[in-house]
Amino acid sequence: MSYRDTIYWEVVMKTHAKKNGHSHNYNLQHDIEKIRSAFADTSYDVKKKAEDLLLESLENLKEKSFTARERVATYTSEKPFQTIGIAMLAGAILAFYYRK
Repeated sequence: MSYRDTIYWEVVMKTHAKKNGHSHNYNLQHDIEKIRSAFADTSYDVKKKAEDLLLESLENLKEKSFTARERVATYTSEKPFQTIGIAMLAGAILAFYYRK
């Protein structure tokens, strides 16, 4: 059971005891502080996981862009005339759309 679950059940049990008249020294402020602490811990965990996922995504993006760059360099060195033809065709298409 996690710390957050423990706090939840403590609050539930104290609330139940208060409703049934079993506890006369119920401290609401203390429970609110525990809940705030649990939320702070949870938000830190979420922030840390988001940072980890972002870093992992950036690393994957760097790796894929490096691979793509290598493939383009290989293709242009193996087939220079086709590369020039593709570049000219792309330029003509862009020029056609920008004239309109």
